[in-house]
Amino acid sequence: MKRDPRTALLQATADRQDHVLIGRTALLTAHTQSRAQAAEILSDLRTHGIYGGSITYVTVGDVRETS
Repeated sequence: MKRDPRTALLQATADRQDHVLIGRTALLTAHTQSRAQAAEILSDLRTHGIYGGSITYVTVGDVRETS
């Protein structure tokens, strides 16, 4: 049985210890090794529509970027 992409993504996000708030605006704090990993998470969230509005920012280490 194939897993729902939303379930798979949320589990992967939890496994990475990222925090996603689903609602009108999504806030993603990515505890990742690189900007590339954070960008991948953002791309997956957008692809699967797992947010109710826009993603406000992503934090990679001490770097904050607006997307």
